[in-house]
Amino acid sequence: MTNTNSNGKETSSLETSSNQESVNPSINPPQSPSPRSLFYTQEVDTFEPGLLVTSVGVMAVGLGFDWPWIGFSGALMALFLSLKIIFPAIKTWLSQYLTSQERKTLTALLVFLLAIAGLANYFGIYYLVDSWLDNFKYDEFGSWAEWVGALGQIMIAFLAVYVAWQQYVISKN
Repeated sequence: MTNTNSNGKETSSLETSSNQESVNPSINPPQSPSPRSLFYTQEVDTFEPGLLVTSVGVMAVGLGFDWPWIGFSGALMALFLSLKIIFPAIKTWLSQYLTSQERKTLTALLVFLLAIAGLANYFGIYYLVDSWLDNFKYDEFGSWAEWVGALGQIMIAFLAVYVAWQQYVISKN
């Protein structure tokens, strides 16, 4: 079906409808995207769980036969395939329940903790803690724990006597 436009040029009905939409944008106003559609992709809907099971199977074969490269590649494949499903859900949840400032603060906190962990590694803190734990006498620690527990029970007994005395004083008045 062809139409004649104002310039006298013949156009098909498909071209006419697209021209009308561009001339009058109020016919189809732009819609704001929902929070779900911002991060939601069609790939997640059509994603086969068989790939996840297969990757775990490959990892199990590698572990079972002690083939490190097979097990490692299966584990990496399982990790990346599961993250492909998990990340959009996490993004959607974060954008829905946290404000922009809260997301920035959470990101900064995570980066701060990772930076502290990295600096502790470079300054040798982990080595010092490891050597201290190697020399630590755990049987002495158990003895101290028993002493502190006994003192705690004594303090609770004193507290019970105090509460009983206060109840007696209140009931006399």
